[in-house]
Amino acid sequence: MSLPQQKRKRYGDDDSSRDNSKQRRVSAIQNSVSDQKGKSKATDPSLSSWLNIPPPPPLPEPFCTAPPVFDRDSIFIGYALPLSEPSIPTVNSYIARLPHNHPNLPDVVAGRSGKKDETNESDPKAKARAQIKPSHNMWAYKCLRKKAGTVGTSESDYEAIQASSDDGEQYGGSHLLKVLNEEGTVDVLVVCSRWFGGTMLGPIRFQHIEQSARAALEGWSQKEKLMELSREVQGLDEVIADLRAELAFKNTDQTQHAINLSKQDSPREAVQTTVPSRALKPPSYKNITNVAQLERLVRAKTLTVQTLVERVAAQGT
Repeated sequence: MSLPQQKRKRYGDDDSSRDNSKQRRVSAIQNSVSDQKGKSKATDPSLSSWLNIPPPPPLPEPFCTAPPVFDRDSIFIGYALPLSEPSIPTVNSYIARLPHNHPNLPDVVAGRSGKKDETNESDPKAKARAQIKPSHNMWAYKCLRKKAGTVGTSESDYEAIQASSDDGEQYGGSHLLKVLNEEGTVDVLVVCSRWFGGTMLGPIRFQHIEQSARAALEGWSQKEKLMELSREVQGLDEVIADLRAELAFKNTDQTQHAINLSKQDSPREAVQTTVPSRALKPPSYKNITNVAQLERLVRAKTLTVQTLVERVAAQGT
């Protein structure tokens, strides 16, 4: 054996050692890549989560979706939501977040067809479908804006501003604006989405557009009324709680004063009474969907406030 061969054998530099070392490095790299794939598959981070981009905020309430209208191979559905600061970017942002998932929409449109079959991931039919975007998103809004140089204390200090868009459905936006003016609704955005199947409907499509918009506005007005009444009832609850606490404090103060007067000779025996505090969790009325029921609550609680005010005033005299 030559001297160079002896040195290579001694220090592990022969051909077989180099092959084994190379194989070990390859195996280590493969294992590392496999581990990284496993972790990536387990966490499956999206670009938004990696960049810490927060999800878009929810649509403002009250938000209402009208039942869809079907005519041949076209579908119309209306939406209504509040709009206090009108601008084209705001409108586009709201429209991009509209949930086209009404239960009466076909599953293929709403993207509800089938759950992903984990046992057969290669079958495209087994995967959940994406929503089909509308062909047109017509919209219109009408809002009140305070005039420049006014204080906003009278109706004359405000002016109505309105705008609309056809989004490819000619005259669609003007029909939505017509519905807004007929209903007398302000500070609201109304949208009509249409899925066009290929059949021209003619002028009757405008009836569908107006019907969808009117139904959405009626539902929106109902929800807005419920929200206003709920806030009013909760406000009355707070007033009632304050009046009852004040009444209890006066009763306790009078009782304490009487006890102390009767025990002037032994002040250490004076009894200290406690004053009941307000409830920490006031009741919620969000689940009440009947306007008449909330109106009855408002009337009843208003009478309670009047009675408590009279009792507090009587104790003060």
